[in-house]
Amino acid sequence: MTRPKVAILLDNLKVANEMGKVFRKLNIIPDCFDSAESFLIAQIESSYDLCVLDIEKCLYEGSPIVSRREMSSLKLGFYFNEESAPMLVHTYGMDHLGYVDQDRDLVGQIKNLLVRYNSQANTSNEMTYLKNFHHEYKTRQSKLVANNQAQKEKLFFKEMLFDLVKDIQVNAQNGFFSEVIPAVLDKKDFVLSYSFFELNETKNKLISMDMDGTKKLETPPLWLGHTLVDGIGDHAIAMTQNVLSSLVTNPVVAISLSKDALQTNGLLMLEVKDEVLFSLDWEVAEIVLNGLYAQTYVKKMERLSVVESKTSFDLMARLSQASDNTHLIGIDLSDILDFQEIKADAHFKWDKFWNDFRIYLSPIIESGDIYNVAVDSVVFPVSSHIFNEAFVATKDLCSRFSIAKYFDGAQKIDLQNIKLHVREIPCSQYGLINHLDGKGLEAGAAGEVTL
Repeated sequence: MTRPKVAILLDNLKVANEMGKVFRKLNIIPDCFDSAESFLIAQIESSYDLCVLDIEKCLYEGSPIVSRREMSSLKLGFYFNEESAPMLVHTYGMDHLGYVDQDRDLVGQIKNLLVRYNSQANTSNEMTYLKNFHHEYKTRQSKLVANNQAQKEKLFFKEMLFDLVKDIQVNAQNGFFSEVIPAVLDKKDFVLSYSFFELNETKNKLISMDMDGTKKLETPPLWLGHTLVDGIGDHAIAMTQNVLSSLVTNPVVAISLSKDALQTNGLLMLEVKDEVLFSLDWEVAEIVLNGLYAQTYVKKMERLSVVESKTSFDLMARLSQASDNTHLIGIDLSDILDFQEIKADAHFKWDKFWNDFRIYLSPIIESGDIYNVAVDSVVFPVSSHIFNEAFVATKDLCSRFSIAKYFDGAQKIDLQNIKLHVREIPCSQYGLINHLDGKGLEAGAAGEVTL
């Protein structure tokens, strides 16, 4: 990691001292200033690489300090507190390294500034290094590659990247993005935690999506302050990275995800070990993960087009011609309606639930047909030779399917008793009528809903 020459321009000496301690722990000794004039004089003499600048110090002699010629090559991070936070709006159109919030953990935020600084500096340094290497050592290249420990480390990280890509590709055949990520990343030692964000329906906040992984980092919704009609932009990515950096102690890598290669629709945030931060080719990893994310979106759309929703009348007509080789599986949703009656202010997103539920049921539904026989019940037919496996698989899916994310205005603890009940229904018109009347059901074991 490159050690930059750092300056801190702050009025608050206590905070400046705390920042200095963080930098010194990283073997960087910063220079601290309490006035813009003294800092600018030192900048002319010393040419600092990075400056943590109090947002309240952005004006000097009536003009923005960042527009001065001596500041042109300086990388900036902006410090703010609760009172000065509104002034950050002036930095949104600037090229900077991020923000340092007085009320959050300084260690994670300072590390995040250095992560971004090094990401930019390393790219420039590597290009210069490669040009010089090719010019000066071309005739000894083979010997250097064989003996240089740095090359061995690069090979090690290339193999690590290859294993990551291979595991993603293998697991991609068996599930969606939110299932593949835990299956792969929970086994990677260099990944310490992760979160997966997507925009909510109104596109004004980022929601941490449900995953069953042991390394998933629980994070609250992130309000963006405005609607993102063109997808997740750089400011939202930087804000998310800042928030997560304050929650963890190691560097955070942001992976941008797109369904159509036109705009960013999701963010995968990875807390990683220091040694892989600049050694792993994250650009390649992002390309592979983008492919998986887009593939999941296409797969969902395909499954929605395959699984056709029909009514109880369609099912009655089908049962009039049913053979002995067909069984019916019913899923009782009445717990959801019962909860809404008890808690009237709880809003349930039925349309989103129905789309997702059909997608997750699609591998089990043999014919592609699912029947909405009542507002609290769905039914689908399966062949008798796969009935036992389909019944067990349906119970397993219903026990793991997350209901909580479709509720607004309800706490998870209040939703713990909601279950999706899976039952076998006699495959006849009479059996269906009894099912609609709420009697004559052969109950299977109900699966508890994952919250």
